[in-house]
Amino acid sequence: MLGPTPMRRGLLPDDMRVRVPLGDGSFAAPRVVRHVRFQCTQSVADDEHRSADAGAGKVWVDAVASAGAFEVPAGSRVEIGGASY
Repeated sequence: MLGPTPMRRGLLPDDMRVRVPLGDGSFAAPRVVRHVRFQCTQSVADDEHRSADAGAGKVWVDAVASAGAFEVPAGSRVEIGGASY
């Protein structure tokens, strides 16, 4: 089993706000998860007015070091670094 990610190395520099979807189509109040890492990816957009999509990526959460960590359900809105995904 792997140990927790060392905080001293700055490997988990980001915080994220998660809004979980509700049954009525709206979203719950945001929950904050501190000390995560976001790795952004972009792909080429099939649109004559844009060269790339808005982006996506992976969020790395450590069960021990990420304060407020929980299993984020599909369809949730996540905000990291001012961008919403």
